[in-house]
Amino acid sequence: KWDGATSSNNGSNCLAIGCSDNSVHIWDMLRCSLLSTVRCSEKCLLYSMRIWGDDVGSLRVASGTILNEVLVWKVG
Repeated sequence: KWDGATSSNNGSNCLAIGCSDNSVHIWDMLRCSLLSTVRCSEKCLLYSMRIWGDDVGSLRVASGTILNEVLVWKVG
């Protein structure tokens, strides 16, 4: 499962994909290439993830862990 957010700033089109290992992958949709991977400092498996923000630099993540915790962290 994944949650995603798109951004088109400065002539680039990016897609942020949230993964079950509590990481976010930032993709350049025009070049079909991975730009970066950002990981939360807490390593855990997730039941759910929500990404919000207007561009890659302001993305926030709320992730629900298998330990009944909610982690909120900043991508950029």
